[in-house]
Amino acid sequence: MRLLNILFLAMLILPLFSFFTLSLTLSDQIQLPPRYYSYISDNVTQGSGIDVIFYASSPITFMIMTPSQFYQFNQTGLSQSIYSTTTNSLSKFFPLTSGQYYIVFDNNISNNPVTLNYYILTRPLPTGIADYGLKANNGVISPYVEKIKSVIGAVEINKLLAYNLTPPAGISQYSASIQLNVVLQVNTIGGSQQLWLQNVIQIYTNNYSYRFEDNIWNFTGKISILSNSSVKGNGLVYVTNDGNDYYAYGTNFSTLLSPSLKYLLINTSYTSQGSMISFGYMNQSGLTIWYDNVTILIPNTLSAYILVDGYNFTAR
Repeated sequence: MRLLNILFLAMLILPLFSFFTLSLTLSDQIQLPPRYYSYISDNVTQGSGIDVIFYASSPITFMIMTPSQFYQFNQTGLSQSIYSTTTNSLSKFFPLTSGQYYIVFDNNISNNPVTLNYYILTRPLPTGIADYGLKANNGVISPYVEKIKSVIGAVEINKLLAYNLTPPAGISQYSASIQLNVVLQVNTIGGSQQLWLQNVIQIYTNNYSYRFEDNIWNFTGKISILSNSSVKGNGLVYVTNDGNDYYAYGTNFSTLLSPSLKYLLINTSYTSQGSMISFGYMNQSGLTIWYDNVTILIPNTLSAYILVDGYNFTAR
């Protein structure tokens, strides 16, 4: 068993193993020689997990380990693991408790080199359907970019139960939500800014009441562009306990019928003075109701669009 480091070209020969000293990046294409393994060390915070996508030219052994398990594996080649499978492809989300984990790709099956394409992402727990700007073509993962002005999401609710024994402060034990979330890219003469847009169905499952709610968060950096003087809509700008500004508005509550089909919509446009964002839903008659039309004043705006970008992360 050998540990592969794609950043070094030399190999130190030891009595039992050949080691390289650095781990892999979070996305890449590598060659795994026979009896070599590669690993990624990743830290997971509370309420998060790890998304793993990989394609290999031949079956390999994939494992997720704790530090103690990885130490045992690194020393002896044998160890227990949190998860283990032998396959040539995988696309799976692993919810994990907070801590450090080792993601291991082991070419212990084939006697030939294996080409491995992989992508690792740590993200919060329930995300649902997501577009990371990544596509697979003939076993190769490649990024892509989409720029659009509108999105729509549909959900059919037949039965919904929720109960949190220890909810965060100010949150009901019976609270649940269905969210349509996107990133708005705003390009100005001075640079680019990113805003996190949320169109939400907030539901209380103890009495099946619900309402529509929108949020706008600053994703650009610590210096917020959101204030009640720069953001105009039906809602207001608030400040979280850790100092982050966000805009929020909610409609009145109604009774949620079951089964129920709901549509959430976000539409965007812009002028040189800033961005316009409309949050809406379709009613039972199929008519679109725009319940909040928000203008964000950003001088010298050149363009604005909903962005899916597999090449880059937002500043936050």
